[in-house]
Amino acid sequence: MCNVCPGCMPGNPGNYSGGLIAQRQPTMRNCFPYIYFVLLLICNTFCKTLLAQEDIAFAVTMKDSIIADRNADFLYNNISVINKGNQHLLLKNQLEAPEGWKLMAPAQTLNIELPPGGQQLVPVVLMKLHHAAAGWLPVVMKLSIQGLKPAVYRFYVKANPVCSFRITPLKELIQLQGNNDAIKIPVRIKNTGTVSSLYTAGFRNNRLEVNHAVTIRLKPGTDTIYTFALRLGEQVWRQLRRERISIDITDTTGVSYQQHTDLERIQHTLKERPSPYQVFPLYVESGSMQWGDQFSYFGAARGELMLGRNRLGFFYRSKQYGLGNTLEQNIFGVSYQTKKWDIYAGHLSGIRYFFTYGNGFRINYRPAGKTEISLSAVKHNRISIYKNNNVTGSIRYPLKQMSVLHAVSVDIDRAKKYNGYLLYNEVQVFSKEKISLQVNAGIGKVQSTSKRLPLREERPGGAWGYVFGYRGKHLELSSFVQYNSQFYPGLNKGLIIHMHDVNWKFGSNVVGIFYQYNHSDVTTLRDTIYNTDALKFDMARYGVRYSRNGKGTCSVSGGIMKQSQGFSGSMPEYAFMELLLKMNAGKIFSLMINATGGYNNAYGTDRKQVLVTNTNISLSRGNMGIKGYFMQMPVFDIMGHRNFLRYNQTLLVGPFAGFSFLKHIRANVYYNFSKSLYDNSISNRVGCNVSYSHPRNGLTLNCTAVLPLQSSGPAPNGLNERYVNVSVNKRFNIPLFFRKKYSTLNLISFSDVNGNGIKEPSEKPIGDLQVDINNIPFITDEKGNISYKNISQGEYQLDFRRISNIRGLVPAAGLSQRIQVKNDITVMLPFRKSRVISGNVTVSADSLGKSQFSRGNIKVTASDSSGLIYSTLTNDTGDYFLNVPAGKYVVSLNPQAFDGKIKPRQMSYVADVNRDTTVVINFEVIDKSRRIRFFNSNAK
Repeated sequence: MCNVCPGCMPGNPGNYSGGLIAQRQPTMRNCFPYIYFVLLLICNTFCKTLLAQEDIAFAVTMKDSIIADRNADFLYNNISVINKGNQHLLLKNQLEAPEGWKLMAPAQTLNIELPPGGQQLVPVVLMKLHHAAAGWLPVVMKLSIQGLKPAVYRFYVKANPVCSFRITPLKELIQLQGNNDAIKIPVRIKNTGTVSSLYTAGFRNNRLEVNHAVTIRLKPGTDTIYTFALRLGEQVWRQLRRERISIDITDTTGVSYQQHTDLERIQHTLKERPSPYQVFPLYVESGSMQWGDQFSYFGAARGELMLGRNRLGFFYRSKQYGLGNTLEQNIFGVSYQTKKWDIYAGHLSGIRYFFTYGNGFRINYRPAGKTEISLSAVKHNRISIYKNNNVTGSIRYPLKQMSVLHAVSVDIDRAKKYNGYLLYNEVQVFSKEKISLQVNAGIGKVQSTSKRLPLREERPGGAWGYVFGYRGKHLELSSFVQYNSQFYPGLNKGLIIHMHDVNWKFGSNVVGIFYQYNHSDVTTLRDTIYNTDALKFDMARYGVRYSRNGKGTCSVSGGIMKQSQGFSGSMPEYAFMELLLKMNAGKIFSLMINATGGYNNAYGTDRKQVLVTNTNISLSRGNMGIKGYFMQMPVFDIMGHRNFLRYNQTLLVGPFAGFSFLKHIRANVYYNFSKSLYDNSISNRVGCNVSYSHPRNGLTLNCTAVLPLQSSGPAPNGLNERYVNVSVNKRFNIPLFFRKKYSTLNLISFSDVNGNGIKEPSEKPIGDLQVDINNIPFITDEKGNISYKNISQGEYQLDFRRISNIRGLVPAAGLSQRIQVKNDITVMLPFRKSRVISGNVTVSADSLGKSQFSRGNIKVTASDSSGLIYSTLTNDTGDYFLNVPAGKYVVSLNPQAFDGKIKPRQMSYVADVNRDTTVVINFEVIDKSRRIRFFNSNAK
């Protein structure tokens, strides 16, 4: 920027020349706007002003602005000073660098001597410091002649905007002893970029129910140490052994880095299970329901008993006592599972081939591989309205690359007086990542058993179908066909289904065509509220579809729908369109719209235009939001010419919210306002669901309530009545005292002075000794004892490679031992003298720096030639020692504890303790994260 035009702002890097009139410094504050733009244009090309005192004058040229590349640490600008006068000049040059930049050359104060017409080039070199900001900052140059006011020049420098940071957990492992005090987990966050950033630090562990987040703002080049204070509940503390706390740091651009810190609780007594006896878990459930003036209740229980590797289970559920119905009854079931057998007896229901409901048995046998043989039989309940009995058998086996299923089912219906027989076959021809094909075929027959009401026609009926899928890079195909004859028995009688889709993907977009057709003759299942055939309909749809997947989902389809049978409030044919929209704007909001509309422009003999629509909308933020629903269905004269009579319209809208508190309680509440626009009936209701679940004590509570506030019209079967449902589920661990299943492992450690392996009264126990049993940390008490109770029989490994408090002793039987546990056992652990590797970790920093690097809890390892690793942690002053057998070791620090600015001078050393019983290895950590100091030298 030239001084004639101080309003000029840095633009693209370019050259300009400028100077200063000694007695006058005009500014743009006194200029008109159009003059400003003219001068700005001239300034960015070539603007020259001379310093004049009689015949003394000079000119200066330089680049007006320079941007540092991402990887550039130095910027260069050549400033040219030219003597335009007739006299010899002696100029004093002073340069001032902005914050975040260091002037490397020339010296801060420089004398320039110019003869008449002479020229001198002043090369300026600036070093970008690690905290240089990504903004235009001025480099000030002052040229002065003795007795005159200095001429001031400026050029601007800017660090490239870089968003980067580094995190370092200061404690890789935190060992916990004693009571449940606050656990401190420190992490270092350093902004290594050139812009100020906001960081979100998250500490998470699902098992410990830890989910903590904090926001931290850091300027470029600065760092901070954030310490998360964790407090665990008493129940969680008792069950803590070793857990990993995930540390996730995310900046405003979405870049995230993850590290972790391990928590390890060491104790001298631990119960693997609450009892040494086998436990039978029994789940007991009870509940009650109130619907209007009706009150009912039920009870249930289930349990499971492990018999070796086999499993015996049962369940029981009572009917709803208090309701005036005869359909419900008490149900009961017993199961037994082995590696090859699954056997079940009790209540059975199914809709695989025939609808079955009653009591019976089911047996599955797996002889080898993927082969499975199944047999089931069901006898109807005496009070049930369904009077059919069923026997079904099947076998599934692999055949080369295929999977084959054969099934036979016989159904005897005493109420309807006919028997059904069918044979079903299914083959999975191939199932690969991109393409799959499955085909099926069946044959069956319905035979009447009544001489008075025989079937009009008895003949075999067939069934066939296939499922095909292909998923390529751009093309996706799916085709499903199922055709069952009207003489084919069972629930799938007369079933015809077509579902075909062809889609083409390009990027996040998908376009395709589809065809769907459904037909069924089944009338077995009915809607119990509205008493309609829920599965009896004929419908065909075909059309086109477009969808897009990105941060949200959008799908639009349209076409023709034909419906020849079904509910009375439907049209036989209409053009339809469907919209599915899902948007998620981070934490701001989420939107869901699902809308279907159909149109027929000339329906019935009166050629009436008819519109049908069904729309759902939900808008939410977090666990709160609002939802709405609108439906419009036409009603026709089904007794005459199917002329249009009226619309049935329903509107529903209301807010909802979800809450979680006290860790184990969750609640959802909502309010609904609904109105039938046909008869203007209004309904207001509030509802809620409150649940409590605690996996450790096995207690689950659930309460659901719907309370109508206002109702101006009737609803079918009491839908506007008050409804309250409460259920309680509790797990009881019942010990089987006749079956002791688990054992106790006791360890006694002592210093074996005489080397006989037997603890003498004069030999002292070893307290505070760390031992890992199957990777679970333990520590001996003051008597040298460890007790691991209620454990399974088998082999247990003892690991002593983390001994950090006993200097000069190692286990006589080795640092790794295996113990066979068949019953309660006590193992003596004698210790003998060892070799010691010790040392200290020091931190070297600049005298002006304020190093926050902690020397405590740094992991030190020693590995021998066979790969065995011995480890320990430094104490608060950086001291450590390792007990090792004689040998040669590589002693090193944990590289994950350091970053680019803080790292050891040497990461590892070699220690030979074959001859020497003690070797000292010291580590020096260099902390370069402080501000760099430079020593200025003035030019002479």
